[in-house]
Amino acid sequence: MKKLILILIFLPMIGFGQQTYVPDDNFEQALINLGYDNILDDSVFTSNVNTVTNLNVDSLNIHNLTGIEDFTALNYLYCVGNQITGLDLSFNTNLIELVCHNNQLTSLDVSQNTALIQLSCEFNQLTSLDVSANTDLIWLFCDFNQLTSLDLTNNTLLYYLYCQGNQITSLDLSQNIALTELSCYNNQLTSLDVRNGNNTALIYFDITYNANLYCVDVDNPSWSTSNWTNIDNWANFSANCNSIFGCTDSIADNFDVLATIDDGSCIYIITGCTDNYACNYNYLATIN
Repeated sequence: MKKLILILIFLPMIGFGQQTYVPDDNFEQALINLGYDNILDDSVFTSNVNTVTNLNVDSLNIHNLTGIEDFTALNYLYCVGNQITGLDLSFNTNLIELVCHNNQLTSLDVSQNTALIQLSCEFNQLTSLDVSANTDLIWLFCDFNQLTSLDLTNNTLLYYLYCQGNQITSLDLSQNIALTELSCYNNQLTSLDVRNGNNTALIYFDITYNANLYCVDVDNPSWSTSNWTNIDNWANFSANCNSIFGCTDSIADNFDVLATIDDGSCIYIITGCTDNYACNYNYLATIN
């Protein structure tokens, strides 16, 4: 019985004494300055940080954010202008806003941050970015990284997309019906589909400096031509960039098996008498 009483007495002390490992001295010093710690010893009481909802550690020469996993109540994280190379926020499931631009990030895990509304990770070294789980995302700023692809199929609430300065080759925005601003200039785009049924809501549109983008799929080519001017002069708008114009009539002499849209160019060669004075004159004949 005495042992049980001692255990019950010391349980709260054990819980209060749990430590969070913080190996980066600059990160821990920031926590000290914010009043969450009091001595530079690579650790902080977990109870001091697991209720923090807003954390700003911008421009403090931090290389490692290990320890952030115990900030389980965190809604807003700002860590701009540091030297962070990897950021795993799997345990920060309450995160609403993440601003981590101007770091050295090569990996970023936001796969568990389903409440995320804003993600600003521009000016890093990311080669991939998975936002498929971030279905509440409204702002995405991932410009000036090294992304080669970007799947935004699940991000139907997305308003602002800035992904310029990457190496993206194909971008399908047909599911992003709320999109109002798009900047994807200076990529390697060969395919861009913005047929989301709401092109008139796109008030900012810049797709310049994509040398191999010759056709852009849009809702209404005439409207887009009149309203979107930030487009390379070799590119055009189309309702279907995969369309091939030509003669689609198989009995025509210039039938094009690859054509999907008839352009009225079909030629029909009919042999017969073309002399209108002859008794067997055939007015349909094109070759005598």
